Amino acid sequence: MQTPTSGTPPRDARGQSLEDVHRALEALLASTRGARLHRELAARAGGSLTRAESFLLGNIVSYGPLRLSALADLTGQDRSITSRQADILIKADLVRRTPDPEDGRAHLLAPTEAGQRMSRNLRAVWSTWLQDSLGSWSDADLAQLAALMSRLGRDVRATKDS
Repeated sequence: MQTPTSGTPPRDARGQSLEDVHRALEALLASTRGARLHRELAARAGGSLTRAESFLLGNIVSYGPLRLSALADLTGQDRSITSRQADILIKADLVRRTPDPEDGRAHLLAPTEAGQRMSRNLRAVWSTWLQDSLGSWSDADLAQLAALMSRLGRDVRATKDS
């Protein structure tokens, strides 16, 4: 058991592990969410998308065509923010807006060929960056990391949705 510091209640091993996970997530997000890193990797991919625009494009490529409201739900963003980002992708000819065949009042967002190409380029650049970052990891370690991160994502989404 951890020795408490002033004003901090004692923590059991599980509580300490959860705190360690939280700190590790913070460090990971801080190292991968930086605008500078993203601009550099986006430039290598042949584009100038922001991190948020790249994230949105990746989701449209993976799950589209879909309505703006569904995209906002999927990405966990406010609909107005998602709309502004989608407009940028449309103006860049990476995404197109088409009428929803099930509801003529609504529109679907789908990637253009250029959007699919940009998404593939971004994934390739990020994969190279990860290879450089995790090059010393064994295949087994990488497989275990992928499995645990997938499980973490599913469990966090399930908690958020409940």
